[in-house]
Amino acid sequence: MTRLTFPTEYITKEVHSFFVKHLYVIISILFYLAAIITPTFIFAQPQKKIVVIMSLAEKNIELNSLSQRHLKYNNVSTDSFANSVAAIINKQVVSLFKNDSVCFLNQFYNSTVMHDSIYKLKQWNCFYADSTSITNIKNNGTSLNSYHNIYTGFDFNPDGYTLLQQVATSSNCDYIVLISKFEIINPNSIFSLHVEVLNKQLQKIYGDKNELKRSISKTMYFDVLKHYVNLSVKDMLVQVNDYLNTQH
Repeated sequence: MTRLTFPTEYITKEVHSFFVKHLYVIISILFYLAAIITPTFIFAQPQKKIVVIMSLAEKNIELNSLSQRHLKYNNVSTDSFANSVAAIINKQVVSLFKNDSVCFLNQFYNSTVMHDSIYKLKQWNCFYADSTSITNIKNNGTSLNSYHNIYTGFDFNPDGYTLLQQVATSSNCDYIVLISKFEIINPNSIFSLHVEVLNKQLQKIYGDKNELKRSISKTMYFDVLKHYVNLSVKDMLVQVNDYLNTQH
């Protein structure tokens, strides 16, 4: 049997010649790959916040008489309006917290909202926690009893705190965002969304509301009212998200 042999010396010379001819191209490709890969190892990627959202309960929506007349004129029930508000809030949450890991209460509980047997609503001074204080009043220039310095938040009983602990443990969350109230009130039809934030230790670190003034008429289109609600919700949730980004 004839044994085949390969001209290895010739092959070696050809490979060497190929690398010499294309050395610049090969080095360029290696530098390009290094430029892409190296930052991944040098710079740690920011860790996503885990945020649990407790949605707004229908019973915690308060409307002034003018907005009620508007709904009646447009044949919109209060239940339908409440559903619209909830849908707007959820849409804005998904949009504004898109860079975070967001989950809703009903993923750990049998409802999107907490049963009213485990909490009551209570008025508190608007505040936020910073690196030096957890009782930093937002509007120091106004009276603590002023409407502008008061928001509506939750006062949980022991069963409520037990539930919050279960949610915090199950979700391993960084924050729980509690949407406590939405209102359209006089004078001048102020649209306000009230929000509280708890950290993973279930300490309240933020409590606030916004005040968006818009004129309402009984005969205007219902879509206009929903647009105002959307503006108010977005404005408040942007403030909440900005605050959380400074803490995380």
